[in-house]
Amino acid sequence: MNCHSIDSAVLVLLHHEALKAYGGNAGVRDAQMLDAALCWPMLMVIERGMDGMGDTPHDGGEMDVADLAACYATGILRHAPFNDGNERAALLAMGLFLYINGWQLSASALETAQMIRAAAAGALNEVRLAHWIRANL
Repeated sequence: MNCHSIDSAVLVLLHHEALKAYGGNAGVRDAQMLDAALCWPMLMVIERGMDGMGDTPHDGGEMDVADLAACYATGILRHAPFNDGNERAALLAMGLFLYINGWQLSASALETAQMIRAAAAGALNEVRLAHWIRANL
C-alpha cells in the first residue's frame, strides 16, 4: 500500500490554528518526540511486517489506511510532542492522514473526539481505534 505521509510542518500549523481557535499553549515541546510520533506508523509497518506474515491488526494481511491513521493518532498521544493540545493534535494527525490519502471519516466530530479521548485515557488501544476508523470510512 502506498500512502502519503504527514509533513510535520503541516501538522504544527494545523495544531497552532486549532489552539488559536479553541485555546491552549501553542508550540512544540519536543521536536524529536514529534518526529518519533510521525515515524510511528512506519515503525509499526516494519514491526508487523508488510508481507502479511507479521502480527497484523486485522485479517486483511498488510496494514491498511485505518491501521496507519490509528498509528498516527496513538503516536501523537504516546509521544505528546506539543506543549498543549496533544489530543487535538492526534485527532488532526488522524484526519489529515486520511484526507491526504483520499479518505474521510463518516463519524460525527463528537464521536471522533470521544474515541481520541478514550485512546488517550488508555481505554482504547491502537487496534481497536483502527477497527473503529475502518468502520467509519
